[in-house]
Amino acid sequence: MRAVDGAEDQALFAGGALAFAIGAFLVLGSDGGGFSRGRDDGPDPEWWPDFERPFRAYVNDTSRRRERVTTR
Repeated sequence: MRAVDGAEDQALFAGGALAFAIGAFLVLGSDGGGFSRGRDDGPDPEWWPDFERPFRAYVNDTSRRRERVTTR
């Protein structure tokens, strides 16, 4: 394996950085592929409020029960 000289090293680095930037733009610039719930889905199902109230109470209760961790 041979050593890479300075100019070739810089060109490889610039090409890699450009490829990374293009890939990041393609991944992060997309609309999410339709996995998020839009606001125009209509009203919530009729069972939702009966589920959401106890669920929020459960989440609030369990988040309050966190115990403090002591160290030496």
